Amino acid sequence: MQQRLDYVWRSVISVRQSLWRKSLARLTGESPLSRTCQIPNLREIYARLGLSPHSGTFVEIGAFDGEGHSNTSFLADQGWRGIYVEPVLERCTAVKLRHMLNNVTVEPVAASDTAGECEIRVMGALSTMDGETAGAYKAIRWGKKKASRATTRTIRTERLDTILTRNAVRNDVELMVIDVEGHELPIVEALMASPWRPKVLIVELVDTHPDFDAFSTLKGNALKARKLIVANGYQPVYADQVNTIFAEKPRPPG
Repeated sequence: MQQRLDYVWRSVISVRQSLWRKSLARLTGESPLSRTCQIPNLREIYARLGLSPHSGTFVEIGAFDGEGHSNTSFLADQGWRGIYVEPVLERCTAVKLRHMLNNVTVEPVAASDTAGECEIRVMGALSTMDGETAGAYKAIRWGKKKASRATTRTIRTERLDTILTRNAVRNDVELMVIDVEGHELPIVEALMASPWRPKVLIVELVDTHPDFDAFSTLKGNALKARKLIVANGYQPVYADQVNTIFAEKPRPPG
């Protein structure tokens, strides 16, 4: 019963938030960034990189609830088209409620390099398909509590190119966010092997995060993903211990 009440209450909050933020965007032209957005001055960074505040398309892989830690929710409020990819079904419902007034599509699958099924450890915003990442969260101070309460379920995976094609995403889509708790490398590899080249790419990479020093495979995979992105014509324009923003390098004239 308590879980049901909690779900209803969260749903009410999501609907109220959707109505308030959409109204604010219509009145002022701006919607507030997520309160838990981890990148300071993100609105200004997007502007500096040439992204329009009111038009464009984004793809967010690992959407969570469509608001928490989001780098895109305010763009959807301001008129962008969005594709949110999220395999945990109750989170898909949360995304739909949060963006009920926005032009977004919710894909209830996990993006990967293969189609099929896999297990995911469900632990809120730290939910992960990667076993080593799940183990790391059990050992890291800020991940222990959620990891100790994790449940495991089977989810459906689809190839990244299948998802993008189904949603008619242009090859030069304005923005893509990849935040999948340790499963970034297969998605980056799939992206770089495809014709899609987002103008701006945000990826969660932990290769410089000291809390992962004991987990060499995770840091090595993150570094490999970083190098692959740079080798394919991108340059980092912002980086912290968790997030890196990449932009396409200017092409030489002619």
